[in-house]
Amino acid sequence: MADDYKNFLASKEIHVKSHGFEVKEDKINPKLFPFQNAIIRVALRKGRYDVFAACGLGKAPMALEIGTQILRRENKPILMLTPLAVSYQMMIEAEKFGYDAQIISEQSQAKKTINIINYGKLHKIDPKEYVCVLCDESSIMKSMNGATKQVLINSFNQTPYRFGFTATPAPNDYMELGNQAEFLSIMRRVEMLATFFTHDGGDTAQWSLRGHARKAFWRWLAGWSCMIRKPGDIGFSNAGYDLPPINLVRHIIDTGDDPLPGWLIPMPAKTIKDQRAVKRKTIEERVSKVKEIVKQTEDRPFVVWCELNDEGDMLEKELGWEQIAGKDEDEEKERKLIAFTKGEIRGVISKSKITGYGMNWFHCADTCFMSVSHSHEMLYQAISRFHRFGQKRQVNVHQILVDKEILVLENLERKEKQSDAMALGIIEHMAEMMKAEMGKATRQKDEYAPKVTMVLPEWVKSESTH
Repeated sequence: MADDYKNFLASKEIHVKSHGFEVKEDKINPKLFPFQNAIIRVALRKGRYDVFAACGLGKAPMALEIGTQILRRENKPILMLTPLAVSYQMMIEAEKFGYDAQIISEQSQAKKTINIINYGKLHKIDPKEYVCVLCDESSIMKSMNGATKQVLINSFNQTPYRFGFTATPAPNDYMELGNQAEFLSIMRRVEMLATFFTHDGGDTAQWSLRGHARKAFWRWLAGWSCMIRKPGDIGFSNAGYDLPPINLVRHIIDTGDDPLPGWLIPMPAKTIKDQRAVKRKTIEERVSKVKEIVKQTEDRPFVVWCELNDEGDMLEKELGWEQIAGKDEDEEKERKLIAFTKGEIRGVISKSKITGYGMNWFHCADTCFMSVSHSHEMLYQAISRFHRFGQKRQVNVHQILVDKEILVLENLERKEKQSDAMALGIIEHMAEMMKAEMGKATRQKDEYAPKVTMVLPEWVKSESTH
């Protein structure tokens, strides 16, 4: 009876089906680190897998190795999707590690190799021609109703091998992981919510993990993804993976007793409309502060992040630097990004939503946000262009705020704590499961060393003889 019940419980567990193949450890590129080797082999065995790893842990070479292994096995074209201008850096990684890859702009250029193209040109390729798709910065799918997410899911739902790579898969909520699972055809997002989550009330955005489903959820998640901030999270050495410090400097623009439009007394800017009004009213003061900060950095590389078009235009005029703006053609944006990456120009001005993802700017350790937003993910991703494993210097991050934006800052700090707690929680709950997947599970065993001889009473001895 006990065995029947155990079998019944086991039948209710949700198992993630594997769609891949086994690759021996010694068949992986020897230039890769042991922890990368382990992740790659698990990803290939699964066939559909997400790598949620901190910036600088080598998601690019891992993606290229996975693509190369599938190319060798299937002898069919591989597709890699990247944010704007990241294709250039992917080619640098490909040459560094000896991978066969090329950048394409449309389907006619595709070959039996790893074909790299920007997300913005997705409409120019034929998904059916590829046996594998590799999505760099797959957090692009996090939006529940996002058009890009739906296009990706619909375009590649028949692709045999699918992989995602990002440091921020779900910056604000566990349920955002459902989009990643749906892209891999692991489980539909609505099915994930119904299986593991409970609804908190009237607000449809509020879901929380069911108490009895927590362990099953983490086991399910570990079956198709890994989340690590350091190699030690999956049982490897952290040697060489210590980040330099961040020097965060906040500059507050004092508006005095000047009230917001419609108010008789000074009040914090609570609504988006009020916050925008404050930003527009203080553009000149904030640009002046940026110039002051830039001057102090002498001739070091520098990136200024803005939010409003007017901010970017005024900075461009006052600093004389290249602005990477939404109005630019993709080719022009790439030209400027590559020029800065190569060190051909000292500084650039842009918005984090345009260029804050994917770029590796180790050569730069100075940046300034002349405007703050409510998006913790964009702030984290933008800072991670500089503050990432491989950076050798202290990263100086300047934030310029208006005194009436205190509520924006409080919201940012709340989201940062929430995101950090969630990431650490996922890692903590998944650690042993991920190690097991990597073949590095550790089991604690307490040795029993009796020091006192146990003597059975006579009545026990006598009973045992009957």
